[in-house]
Amino acid sequence: MNLSKSNLLKFYVIIAFVSLTVSCTKEQISYIPSVPVHVELDVVTDLAYLSVGGVVTIKPNPDTSNIEYSVLDYHNKKFPTALVPWQTYNNGILLYNPEPGIYLAFDMTCPYNALTDDCSINITSIPFMPACPCCKSVFNLVFEGIPTDTSKAKKGLVQYNVTLVNSGTRLIISK
Repeated sequence: MNLSKSNLLKFYVIIAFVSLTVSCTKEQISYIPSVPVHVELDVVTDLAYLSVGGVVTIKPNPDTSNIEYSVLDYHNKKFPTALVPWQTYNNGILLYNPEPGIYLAFDMTCPYNALTDDCSINITSIPFMPACPCCKSVFNLVFEGIPTDTSKAKKGLVQYNVTLVNSGTRLIISK
């Protein structure tokens, strides 16, 4: 195929136009407000009931007179919620245990229109597939919090650093 300079120029103009058109479409606001993140949990006591494939959430304490503590919830009636001596912000943290000794931590704020909606994702009947009640986006924790193909959200959940210390008995979640 022989492209003349004018055809090549037309080709580049079309590519540039398509690129601008796509990038100028209404994008989701995916900004999650930056907050301090530092939570330390004892793997043996605090996370005693967290099985492989399971999740726990660590949310701000609704008792505003005791904000230095957060609520750790297994989302299972068999296991009690507990207070942990760490302050969390926004909608809290979701901790997922995909395999023994491996933990992934995510901000619970849905990235779709985060500034206006400030929606917290919910744990569903499939714990590693939490969903947003506002936009109905579903996130796959197995694949590091990316949204499913049918989700309005196009960006994944904000992920935090997880470090095991003290021979794997202490878990630190940080940003």
